[in-house]
Amino acid sequence: KAEFDWWDYEAASWQSKAILPETAWFHVKVLVKGREMKVYLNDQPTPVMIRTDLDLGLPHGSVGFWLGNCPSGAYRNLKIKSTV
Repeated sequence: KAEFDWWDYEAASWQSKAILPETAWFHVKVLVKGREMKVYLNDQPTPVMIRTDLDLGLPHGSVGFWLGNCPSGAYRNLKIKSTV
């Protein structure tokens, strides 16, 4: 089992700014290919975040969601697909 330091992902380099509605649903799409991750909001053509340094040394991965320090949150119509 690999050691994992979640707090590494709170660094500014793993964050991006976006304007999100506080009381309405919004759409998030995350595409991961090789070492690259792109995050899109509300079907916009330009990603709000791009990372090109994902760790390829991991034999497999997982998907996790974190709501930050919010007291509540919800997901709807969650879909996870693999193109492999």
